[in-house]
Order: sequence, then structure tokens, then C-alpha cells
Amino acid sequence: MRDPHQVLGVPKGANAETVKRAYRRLAKQYHPDTAGRDAQSRSRFQEITDAYRAIRDLQASEDRIVASAAEATRAYEAPRGDSEADGPEEAAPDSARKAGRQSSEARSHTSPNRNDTSGSDKKTGGKAAEFFENLRQAGVKPFRRQGDDLACSLHLPFLDAARGGNHRVTLPNDRTVDVSLPPGIEDGQQIRLRGLGMPGSAGGSAGDALVSVDIEPHPYFSREGQDIRLALPISIAEAVEGAKVQVPTVTGRVWVTIPAGSNSGTVLRLAGKGLATPNGDSGHQLIELIVMLPDTPDADLTDFVRRWPAAKSQDPRAAFGLN
Repeated sequence: MRDPHQVLGVPKGANAETVKRAYRRLAKQYHPDTAGRDAQSRSRFQEITDAYRAIRDLQASEDRIVASAAEATRAYEAPRGDSEADGPEEAAPDSARKAGRQSSEARSHTSPNRNDTSGSDKKTGGKAAEFFENLRQAGVKPFRRQGDDLACSLHLPFLDAARGGNHRVTLPNDRTVDVSLPPGIEDGQQIRLRGLGMPGSAGGSAGDALVSVDIEPHPYFSREGQDIRLALPISIAEAVEGAKVQVPTVTGRVWVTIPAGSNSGTVLRLAGKGLATPNGDSGHQLIELIVMLPDTPDADLTDFVRRWPAAKSQDPRAAFGLN
């Protein structure tokens, strides 16, 4: 596979929003409904989708590494408790100054040698516990702080988003949770998971996890509000004589009657076969018919059209004033 950044035309290190914009632009350009349904167009569309997934997975891994590093840093950081860190001594209450002196004295007794990294003074977490205990004994309550929120993306195929259900997501802190999504969730919609963010300090509550939904385009379906649109190719015979054909929907295949004399651009509606709405109803599936000539030239068809009188009298562009 080619470098996914080259496939999408973005520089290495591009942020998630830049990558997403490039992907959506190319996906729209090479979507089978736009570029055609030949093998080359399908291959290009698949290459674009695979490149986006590869970059997205790489960025998700990098985000987890950064979050883990930040969590480790916060876990090992501790207030110093001395006058240099806390500002002028005159600005602090007597109890806090006393607690700071007690903490400094405790450190000097446990670690007389600055080069000695053994014992509890080697662990910054131990210093923090000692410092806060001194504050508690002095009657000073530590500042209660809520934990930070975590943000991540849940990438969904089009049909999974349409159907909803439970989906597994890995948060930046490497915690894996199941998220319940409603049917018909929209691209960019955010799900808040209470209490699954970073832990708080001094008894503060944990933050939340914010999961943004990123929906991939589908080769055949597109969304219009709660309706689903599908461009359906039909043969000349099916258009002239009418037919019953199988049509895909977001919930499975159904049989649809093509009326005799259908033209390209005719739209059929399948009631209730769209996406669920918040009030419990459903949108519709809109089927736009596209009359297709045979893939290979047909001598009999060509001869018939040449001898067909209506072929020369019909003016399909009259409505546009182009005759």
C-alpha cells in the first residue's frame, strides 16, 4: 500500500481535522455515485478509505501515548511545600507555613544526602502524601479538583451508525468501554461518558470521556436528514417494461416494483426504510433510478434505434429550452 499521507494528499503530522477534511473531499470525488461504478473507481475509493483508516489508527495510538505520559506526570508531581514554591512566606497562613516547615524537616531527616535516591524520598508520590498529611494535621484542607476530560473518536461504518447498538471504544488512557449508540446517530455527534475521564485530586470527582462519532461514507447510500438515498441502476428493458428487483436498504434487501416507462431521475420512496428519529418514527429510503445501456455495444439495439421513428422525434431536452 502507498503511504496513506500521499494517498490523501496531506503532510505527515497533519492534525485529525485536516486529515478528515481531505478524506471527505476525496471520498466524495471518487464515490461510485459520482465517479462511476467501474473497477478503477471502486479501487480508488477503497484505497482512500484504507488510507484514512491507517492514519486514524496511527493518530489514536499517538493520542493514547500522550495521555498516558500526561497521566504519569500528574501522578508523580507533588507540591513542594517550601516558601520558594508557594510564594512569600508572609502571604501564607500560619498553619500552612508550619506545615511547609514540617514537610521540609521531614525530608531533611529522611534524606540527608542529596545524592541518595533510596527510600521513600525517591518516590514523589510519597512526598505528596506526606505533604498533604502535614496540611491535614495543621488544619489546612487541600484544594479539591475535578479530573480532566478525555476526548477520543469512534470511527463507524455507515451501516453501523444507521443501525446503532453497542460499540467498543478505547479511551486515551487505554481503558476499553462499550458505548451504546442510538440508531441513526449523526456524524460528529458527541457521547459523554460520565466519570470515565482522568481521576480528580483531593477527593474531587473524575472527569468525563467525550466520544465523537466519525461516520465513514458508504459506496451506495448517502444520508439526507433521516432519509437514505440510493442511486439504483436499471436496464433499458426494466425501464420500458417495468420489473420487480431486489434493492438494498440499511436493514436488508427488499423487493421493489419498477413502474413501466420509468426514466432516469425517477424517484421511488420506501416508507419507513430510512433512519430512526428521536420521536420513534423513521425516515424513508429514496431510490433514484438510473437507466443504463449495456456494458458492451449491442448491434441489435443499435439497429433498432436507427429504425425506430420515435428516436428522431423525441426531444428530451425541451424542458430546458435547449432545442
